[in-house]
Amino acid sequence: MKKNILILTCFAALAISCQKEDDSLNSTTSNRVNENANLDENTAARAGYTKRVLVEEFVGTTYGDVPEVSRILNNIVATNPSKIIVASHHNGDVLESPQTDLLVNALTTYGTTAYPTSLINRNTVNGFRFVGSSNYQTAINQELNQAAPCGIAISSTLSKNTVTIDVYEGFNAKVQGTCNITVYLVEDNIALSSPANYQANNFNNNAKSPFYHKGNPMNEYMHQHVVKACISPSMGTQIKQAALVSGGSDHQTYTYLLPENINTNNCYIVAFISKSNNGIADQVLNAQIAKLGTTGTW
Repeated sequence: MKKNILILTCFAALAISCQKEDDSLNSTTSNRVNENANLDENTAARAGYTKRVLVEEFVGTTYGDVPEVSRILNNIVATNPSKIIVASHHNGDVLESPQTDLLVNALTTYGTTAYPTSLINRNTVNGFRFVGSSNYQTAINQELNQAAPCGIAISSTLSKNTVTIDVYEGFNAKVQGTCNITVYLVEDNIALSSPANYQANNFNNNAKSPFYHKGNPMNEYMHQHVVKACISPSMGTQIKQAALVSGGSDHQTYTYLLPENINTNNCYIVAFISKSNNGIADQVLNAQIAKLGTTGTW
């Protein structure tokens, strides 16, 4: 009996420890996933994978609707935090990365973009690739209802200012065409200290808004999910064709020199598998996220 009590006590302690780790990961944003596991290509072939949706926001400090549109998205994420991954592309401000213009130029043939807006798995909604906030919930639900033909695992290690990232892809169904894996470095909790970079706020005089009398621009706005770099090629690394079958797998290793002005404690690796059409990475099949220096599995 004492032995059984001891075993149960150990399991309870482990569960509490895991819960504390999850809470610490989700303290800044609600869509962060971290699962520890040993990874290799042999673990890639699995019967099923967790389906996750990639939402790529297009925002900027000069766009006054951003606070409300991002709030709407964050509320949707909060209803299913383990299955919705957000990556924010800034435009026209100090947080902009080259990936913003590359994506907009590649995908605006499916409808021009007006900031703020989002890509939902880079699929079209009513004929448009860039989706307004009124369609976020419908588009995300539509993607979550699709089965995942593939899964992703991520492992990263940090040595001084260099990160090494291993990305594993596994498939449980045949996928026609060409697939790419794309890898982002994302940072949370960025506060811009210069008045020239404060966030515009169109809701400063709206008494019904949570941003009422927060200033226009707002000097305490925290930017989340910011894409700091595309570590893979902009449109991804091609996954070997032989892997695009049930039980198939592939693996890539990337090394990246981190910029000096980055807080590694707030950084995450986002990876996603997409179909490649005429050299353009679109139709995201699945995505994954893991805190920098940790492992995220399938």
